[in-house]
Amino acid sequence: MSEMSRRKFAMVTAAGVCACCASAEAGQERGTESEVPATQPEAPTIDVGTVTDFAHEGIFDRFQQPRKVLVYRQGERLYASTAQCSHKRCTLMVIDATALKCPCHGSAFDINGVPVNGPATVALFRIGISISNGRVVVDPRQQFAEADWEQPGAFIDLPKPASP
Repeated sequence: MSEMSRRKFAMVTAAGVCACCASAEAGQERGTESEVPATQPEAPTIDVGTVTDFAHEGIFDRFQQPRKVLVYRQGERLYASTAQCSHKRCTLMVIDATALKCPCHGSAFDINGVPVNGPATVALFRIGISISNGRVVVDPRQQFAEADWEQPGAFIDLPKPASP
């Protein structure tokens, strides 16, 4: 083995430090929280049932574990979101019909997917939702940040029940 001169050692060390700094800075540009969609789809769409399967208000977690998807009914609106915390992507737990909690770091989210208790500061991504042949279908390839929640495809407006 040949010996390395001090000058060469200093150059190699400086290059390594620069590479580490560049890598760390690139990671920080994405943010510590998930500002990119958390769910990567296993299949193009997920059939989650019929509108009548979501007859009452609340959070439906039937697809929480297998597909990392939650479905919500709020008033006459149906929407879906990722079931992963925006902080570190742990799978969320449904606390009750209006609240979610992250078991990893304690973040809490309201029924809209907005964090009400940190460390998470970014709302959950909504997932595309539609009705096809009488079935409610969610599409994890379509994701909506909080600013886009009112965009077509981010929710389904349900018909109001007929008056007796």
